Amino acid sequence: MASKQLELVARLAREQQDLAAQGLAHAQQQLDAALAQQRQILAYRDDYRAMARGGEGGSIEVRQLVEARRFLGEIDTIVASQQQQVEAAQQRVAQQQLLWADAARYTQSIEQLAKDRARDLAQAADKRLQQQLDDFYGQQRFFDL
Repeated sequence: MASKQLELVARLAREQQDLAAQGLAHAQQQLDAALAQQRQILAYRDDYRAMARGGEGGSIEVRQLVEARRFLGEIDTIVASQQQQVEAAQQRVAQQQLLWADAARYTQSIEQLAKDRARDLAQAADKRLQQQLDDFYGQQRFFDL
């Protein structure tokens, strides 16, 4: 592969790695938002439970207790749904981490290949130059005799 082509492949690999990093950052933001919402829902549920128990020594009517339990059931459904969203967000983060790691490894291997190719080309050029110098001095010596 020519040097220019290899540079192009390396540039495209870096761009792909950057896109993967952006995808990972976005997935992490979604996970953070889902976790924050989960904490809010759990805090609301805990507060409502405390209030439904009558708070600080207060009494509660049977009708209010039934309504509170029904509402707590709805909150528990919301908590379960939010837990599923958190788990899905965690899976997206893990998937994006794998994509980024794959892209980073690919980028690193292409960049290493480019370095190796440049080193090989430089060594070949040095070898050609040395051969030319050897030939030149050999001719000089021949003519000096």
